[in-house]
Amino acid sequence: MIKRICVWGSSISCGYYDFKNGGWVHMLKMYFWQKFNGEVEVMNLSINGETSAGIFKRFAEEYKFRQPNIALIAIGMNDAVFDKRTKNNWVKKENTKIIKNN
Repeated sequence: MIKRICVWGSSISCGYYDFKNGGWVHMLKMYFWQKFNGEVEVMNLSINGETSAGIFKRFAEEYKFRQPNIALIAIGMNDAVFDKRTKNNWVKKENTKIIKNN
């Protein structure tokens, strides 16, 4: 039986700007492919620019559909982005309280 690992994240998980290795999720995928000869599937569900709010909106449905044995969530960088035009963070501060309590 194939084991499935799903990764939710942002550009860092997507491998943006890692032209040599394709990012850490791709390296993880290649490691498991070599070590377990295809018995471990790594699915990268990351989206460039994603925030924790975006991941939490789609996580339950994607998790249910893909049924991973392991779920990795790599978030945080975009939550801290401050937009000078709107004078707001990408993720509202009140939403970070929800994340901290879960």
